[in-house]
Amino acid sequence: MSKQSSLQKLSGSKASPSSSLDQASTAELTKQAVRLTTELAAWHLAMSLQEAVESEEATAVQRVLGQASTQRSWLLETEGRRALRRAVHFMALDLTLTSTQLIQTGVLSGYAEYEAYLDQTYPRLTGGAESWLVVAEREGAEGIRRRLMEFGKSEAGHEADREALMRRYVALRLHPMLTAQAIVSAAKAEAEAERQVR
Repeated sequence: MSKQSSLQKLSGSKASPSSSLDQASTAELTKQAVRLTTELAAWHLAMSLQEAVESEEATAVQRVLGQASTQRSWLLETEGRRALRRAVHFMALDLTLTSTQLIQTGVLSGYAEYEAYLDQTYPRLTGGAESWLVVAEREGAEGIRRRLMEFGKSEAGHEADREALMRRYVALRLHPMLTAQAIVSAAKAEAEAERQVR
């Protein structure tokens, strides 16, 4: 017998129906408030992600990713947040791959051969088990870099050249794909959160 029940028995009193009803109502209201707060946070984060990606500003992307990392345990890791997690993943991956990118406007020696090799070896950006998108999701930056560094790896002393070729390929081929996926995922997450709020 609970302490409350014992006291009620000794005093000859019973918990009033209205008191029990109030407690149940309070618990339900608290639960709904927490759910609403979570959905609003997801909605706001999704909108911020989309705006940051579309701005093409690294500082904006870094700021939103920092915000996402502080919310990971209670927002991103909860069930039903796949689209939001994907948006964060693609943004972080794109930032990692492009953070050291150099602006090169001239002709990059050997780039045509490098591009042709990768396009022929891994022709699919999306769709298929070996597409760049699947590797990005499954292996992250490590898997992408491994592919990018394949060309000319048997030749010694060309690490810097391969890095330059890699940066160009990321800028022209992978950056547009990753940002598009981040935007699509963020928009989906925003719509899902908005639907839950309304």
